Amino acid sequence: KIRIREELIRTIDREINMINREIQGLQKEVVTLEAATAKLKEEYAEMIRQSYKNRNKQNRLMFVLSSSDFSQAMKRMTYLKQIADYREQQVIEIKAKQEELRLKIVELEGRKVKQAALKGNKEGEKKTLVVEQTEQQEVVNDLKKRESELQKEIKAKQREADKLEKEIQRIITEELKKAREKAARERL
Repeated sequence: KIRIREELIRTIDREINMINREIQGLQKEVVTLEAATAKLKEEYAEMIRQSYKNRNKQNRLMFVLSSSDFSQAMKRMTYLKQIADYREQQVIEIKAKQEELRLKIVELEGRKVKQAALKGNKEGEKKTLVVEQTEQQEVVNDLKKRESELQKEIKAKQREADKLEKEIQRIITEELKKAREKAARERL
């Protein structure tokens, strides 16, 4: 029972260590995602600033209408659409990174809760183990005491048996002696 409990505690320790490694990995991922999100936000902010600076210089409609021919106007419209698409893509990327970051933080918190529960479980198992070891030691001490008492009883019984054996030998010897004497008298 004690060996099983000790193995359970070792298993809980291994699980806690594994969760610690997972937590460290998740914390690194969170830091990386925070940095990536911050960089995307910074790039997006810079693009918006540039767009704001250039809004007075070039009105979009004027930018397209000031083209020298239809082909150039189409290229300019395509360029403006690419810029708008890029902005939209950046917003989507930022939101995706923020959601990924949120999920990692939730996962990290879940791992920490599991780790805390395992630590509590481990402490409970340790307390139970101490109780069981104490009980086992008490049983061992009782058995040693009983063994000592039994050994004393065995020695006493052995002395009695030896004494009885000597008495039997003495009686047999005496009876043989009497029988020989009786036989000797009868021969006479």
